[in-house]
Amino acid sequence: MPDLSDLPPIQDLLGDAEFPEVSRDLASPSPARAAPHDETAWLPIPDGEDLPTIEQLQAESIEKANPPLEPVKVSRKHLFQRSGIILLAAASVFGLYFLVSGLLDAGDDVTIRVDGRNISTETGAQSVGGVLREKNIKVGKYDSVSPKVSSPIENEMTVKVVRSFPVAVDIDGQPETVFTTHSQPEGFLADARNQLKLGSEVIFRSPPNQVGRNSEIQLRREKTGTLLVDGSAVNYKLPALTVAELLDSSGVALGPEDYTQPVAVDGLLPNNESITVVRVATESVSVLEAYSADSVSLPDPNLPIGETRVTLAVDGVKRVTYSVRNLDGKESSRKAISAVTVKEAVPAVSYFGTLADPRWDKIAECETGGNWAAYGPTYQGGLGIFHQTWVGFGGRDFAGNAGNATREEQIIVAERIRKRYGFSAWGCGRQLGYR
Repeated sequence: MPDLSDLPPIQDLLGDAEFPEVSRDLASPSPARAAPHDETAWLPIPDGEDLPTIEQLQAESIEKANPPLEPVKVSRKHLFQRSGIILLAAASVFGLYFLVSGLLDAGDDVTIRVDGRNISTETGAQSVGGVLREKNIKVGKYDSVSPKVSSPIENEMTVKVVRSFPVAVDIDGQPETVFTTHSQPEGFLADARNQLKLGSEVIFRSPPNQVGRNSEIQLRREKTGTLLVDGSAVNYKLPALTVAELLDSSGVALGPEDYTQPVAVDGLLPNNESITVVRVATESVSVLEAYSADSVSLPDPNLPIGETRVTLAVDGVKRVTYSVRNLDGKESSRKAISAVTVKEAVPAVSYFGTLADPRWDKIAECETGGNWAAYGPTYQGGLGIFHQTWVGFGGRDFAGNAGNATREEQIIVAERIRKRYGFSAWGCGRQLGYR
């Protein structure tokens, strides 16, 4: 920027410059201002006393802005129409409120345990059956649902669905199929009686240890009577269909020429009658002999799983009849043809512990809904043990897969797995916070 003191004065810059004149058209003066002026061109000045007051001007302004309203006549018809519109609007508002409330709150929290899975859902259904329909879970006629399908829904409820499986049954010679959710004989027998309308006199001919899909089950009506054989009269109460089954259960064998009366050996066993065994032999010899009963295995709920205790056996006495064949006056062969019990033998009892860590039952509930006979392509049993793991930890000492082993046997194998890997080997073990 230049210093102002160094600049020449403006007069020196202008010098003798000539500026052109600019012509301007001047407007004609107002008649009131012209010389001489016209006095009539000025507006008259009003007298102050003739002017209205400020209060009068304000009142007049308000009156014009708010003219008085004429009363409007409304017909009763229009009044009802307006009331209906108001009510409809109010109902719409309330309906919208409840709709929004319903969308924001989907309902109760429910967990469904089915087919080895846990399904968590929120539902507005009113019953257990309703929530199962919502999740498209089909329930078979003989499947077990707990609580019942008619039970009302409660928040944080757990619904268990246990699938039934078919079992072929021979009931007094008639083939039937029973659907059950039970692997224990007692539960299966109750299902069979219920489905086939059987009475309490129908029991197992030979009770199985466990019921599965491939079990061969025979159910028979109990019969009572007296068996006359080899000089003894034995009262019986046994599940038998034929005389042959009675003899088999009583330990009586027939020789090649022996027979029974009044009913043949292959005939149906009547109730409340006597059956006589007739011996046809060269010579029959009866002697008293000691015998022992087969040992049995029973659960002990006060003994930890994996431990056992044994009570000693006591021998019994049987009257054994032999068919003796003599050649040239000498005995050549001897064959026992019957053995009738005179004194019952007491079997040796091996008690196995069933007292388990309660966490195993909780893991089983989580893994399979507590179904200890669960069977899948890779995981079996109540604890869902992988097949190769079952084999690797000695499970075949008890059964080919976990689903065919008892609860106690599964827990024994599970304890072996836990000692190496802890409860974290099970997804449900981690979920339940076990270590």
